[in-house]
Amino acid sequence: MTSTLPVFDDLIASDDLPALRVASGIEDCNRAAGALFGSPADSLRGLPLIRLIPERQPDGSDSSGAWRERVDAASQGLPQWFLWQFVRPDGGIIDALVHLTADARGDGARSAQRADARGDGAGSAEPVPMLARLRDLTRFRGVEWSRMQQALGGTAAIVFAKDADGRYLFANQQFAAITGRPLGDVIGRRDAEVLPPGVADEYRRNDAIVLAERRALDFEEHGEVDGEPRTYLTLKFPLLRADGSAYGVWGIATDITARKRTEEALQHAALAVSQADGEGLVPALTRYLATILNVDVALIGVIEGEGDQRMVRTIGRYGDGIYTDNQSYLLNTTPCQTVLEGFRCYRRNVQQAFPRERTLGPNRIESYAGYPLRGSDGRLLGVIAVLSRRPLEDEKLVESVLKIFAGRAADEIERRRAEDALRESEEQYRSIFNASVDGMLLWNSAGRVVDVNEALLRMLGFEADDLIGGDCSTFVPPRQRSECYRTLQMALNGRTVAGQTLVQRRDGGCFDVEVHAVPMQYRNEPHVLAVLRDLTERKREEAHRAQLEAQLRQAQKMEAIGHLTGGIAHDFNNLLAAIMGYVVLATERQAPYDDTRLAQQLEQARLSCERARDLIRQMLTFSRGQRGEPRPVALGPAIAEATRLLRASLPSSVEIRTELDDELPAVLIDPVQLDQVLLNLSINARDALHGSGTLRVGTAWRGGWRGVCTSCRQSVAGDYVELYVGDSGPGILPEVLDRMFDPFFSTKEVGKGSGMGLATVHGIVHEHCGHIVVDTAPGRGSVFQVLLPALQPRAHAVGSDRQGAFGIESNADSADAPATPGVPECPERVGRAGVGGSAPSCEPPGLAGTVLLVDDETQVLGFMSELLEGWGLQVIGFSDPIEALRQVRDARLHFDLLLADQTMPRIRGTELARSVTALRPTVPILIYTGYRDAVTAGALAEGGIRAVLDKPVDARALHALLREHLPAARGTIAAPDASPARDERQRTGA
Repeated sequence: MTSTLPVFDDLIASDDLPALRVASGIEDCNRAAGALFGSPADSLRGLPLIRLIPERQPDGSDSSGAWRERVDAASQGLPQWFLWQFVRPDGGIIDALVHLTADARGDGARSAQRADARGDGAGSAEPVPMLARLRDLTRFRGVEWSRMQQALGGTAAIVFAKDADGRYLFANQQFAAITGRPLGDVIGRRDAEVLPPGVADEYRRNDAIVLAERRALDFEEHGEVDGEPRTYLTLKFPLLRADGSAYGVWGIATDITARKRTEEALQHAALAVSQADGEGLVPALTRYLATILNVDVALIGVIEGEGDQRMVRTIGRYGDGIYTDNQSYLLNTTPCQTVLEGFRCYRRNVQQAFPRERTLGPNRIESYAGYPLRGSDGRLLGVIAVLSRRPLEDEKLVESVLKIFAGRAADEIERRRAEDALRESEEQYRSIFNASVDGMLLWNSAGRVVDVNEALLRMLGFEADDLIGGDCSTFVPPRQRSECYRTLQMALNGRTVAGQTLVQRRDGGCFDVEVHAVPMQYRNEPHVLAVLRDLTERKREEAHRAQLEAQLRQAQKMEAIGHLTGGIAHDFNNLLAAIMGYVVLATERQAPYDDTRLAQQLEQARLSCERARDLIRQMLTFSRGQRGEPRPVALGPAIAEATRLLRASLPSSVEIRTELDDELPAVLIDPVQLDQVLLNLSINARDALHGSGTLRVGTAWRGGWRGVCTSCRQSVAGDYVELYVGDSGPGILPEVLDRMFDPFFSTKEVGKGSGMGLATVHGIVHEHCGHIVVDTAPGRGSVFQVLLPALQPRAHAVGSDRQGAFGIESNADSADAPATPGVPECPERVGRAGVGGSAPSCEPPGLAGTVLLVDDETQVLGFMSELLEGWGLQVIGFSDPIEALRQVRDARLHFDLLLADQTMPRIRGTELARSVTALRPTVPILIYTGYRDAVTAGALAEGGIRAVLDKPVDARALHALLREHLPAARGTIAAPDASPARDERQRTGA
């Protein structure tokens, strides 16, 4: 091996690059390689290559496997240039660019039988010798990385790179702005760690598509910067290994938020342009233009004359809400002079820019924008301009809208000039006829086609010979032919006719066109020139706009319902708290009289209040657009309770039959959404009955069920608990069944349904891993079967949460419910009734101390005061939280515990607690609220709040918390309070 060294060195001496000859191990190396690895060349010879490479490369790939792939490719003659990381014998890291080739001196032709030059020292016979030339990149890596950071950090684009697991390998400062984090907190984290859940899910879905398809793709993605929603156009492309597998994603994104914001204005502009037609088109364009841009004057003018005598002659002018007379004016003293070469905008101070223009000052014009009108051949035709008494703030929007109108105005000017030119000479007619972007036909007085242009042939797919000499039957469907002949006759009589009709392509497809039929003389004979413009794109835009408007109306309606529901529920919650409280006090008063019937009546009143409480909680959840967590629910009891409420929403002529199986396993579902499913299906069945018939609601076991889901059309199998809703209506037609779960699809009259009922059912059921099967046929009714996965096999079904439909909780087992911790139990069910909970079993033990009670509702304040005093406490009550806080600050009050409502005017309970804690850090504080989710953990900690109770307040829970936090109850009796226990002036906050 020593004898080959001079030859080996000579092989690469010309570029002095480190080189290795590798088979099972390092067979040879030159001096440059020894210097690179920090060891004499002799010490490297004979070493297994695996000693000089790490276990994994920086991209995460296995070093041994990746090296074998490179060797196999090189042995087949494929060029191999790649980045590779080596390890010096002293542990140092080497980043190198490797050029790997089969060593011609090692008989590379036998590579197919000896492809084991793999560097792991464990190969089979005769490994293929490989020549590896190395270029050291270690000293460049840090410098180049820093340069890349500087270069990409200075660009306006958002740049990032992730590995296959979604961890950020690189990001520039613009991307960090999306996350709201410092750049250092982004690198190494996943999307879900640095972005909101919805945004993170969207990014990961798109990454997965790129990794799966292994090609560059564009996506429209979303984010938020400084609380403002943003839209981005993102190009994502995969990072690939040598074998073509993807190990990461590189992305470049551009902020297109401003562009999206202008789309609505541009859509209005495009719609206005497309709708304007006829002889009044140009004036109509000026009116639409002034309205869309909210300016005082809009005009369209043609340029006439030459040199200094060039003038603008307006052909449409709209100012201060009315059409005004056309006029002519010299061009060289006006802002229009600057528009001839392109768009110009004077956002403000246009009078100072053009002091010689005498019309600007008297009309108090502050700003101006104009766009040149050019024909299809690029020739200048005129100008379209707007003037305003206010500054034009959004220059880009103004330019975009003017550009749209300029195209249509230029088309109209060209059309008019074309008509004039056709009347003047056949040669001019031919030039414009052939240059038109619209389809054109020339008809003679016999109704035969004389000539057609290329645009029409492209539009219809015919050859000229197919049309010339024929009539309209070649390309007009039968139903429209009489209208075609009528239009031709009107034009031959000297009228210009405009309208819309349907035409047919050569392949049989039909589409709408806008038609202008113009009378003209051709070869001294009366003819008609018909101009056709394809309306396909316009119709598509109109349909899309109508769909967006319908979605917006539905969203606004649901938002209004949510606000109304939330307001009603909040106010009703306060009333209910007082009602339930006084039921409690009445229960206490009757206890000594041992009136069993009165006790039962009060208990029923309390249970009704509890149901009302649960309804309020569901209303509050709905008003905030939220839902509860999925939990085990027994469908039988839940549906039984729901149908009792459902009866009130159906006409008496509709019979409800329930077929419930109470032995079914529980299912995991959000009770609020279960209510929604049952309600939507029941309303759908009610509407199908048209006032009378039978509605069946039931549950059943579907063990080992197999079939196809009607809504998602997937084959499914498994053990399911079934909820079905059937009706004796007319059934569902097949064409309706195919679309009935689509959003906004409805067979009802306009205004009678949103089309979202069954779409909502589809979303809820599939969100809970369920499916829907519809059994129907015309004339025999319909059954909607909702299949939900069973939590347990039927034989092991256990009791579950009895939360029923429409938010009503079943109380069938309430007698066995465990008592609240901290309140003693006894056999009797007579005693103090809990506010919002089951009645305590006996009189709770007395308490001692002074409670500062703050609630803006005087009825609740009165009840709570009586309740607390009945437990032996002294109460200082305030209905004005500001007054209570003022007296605490003035050190006029001595109390052992603060109890306050959360929702009060001017100051919330958490804010009151924070202020009191700052003054009296050791005083325990409790609050109660009708919506616990609105109180954050941070607010509780900041205010020193020990506990939160649901409103209406559960008396047993309140008693237990008072025993826990009052010093006297814990055995540490506070100093006597000098203030009176029940100061009526303090109670009212006067």
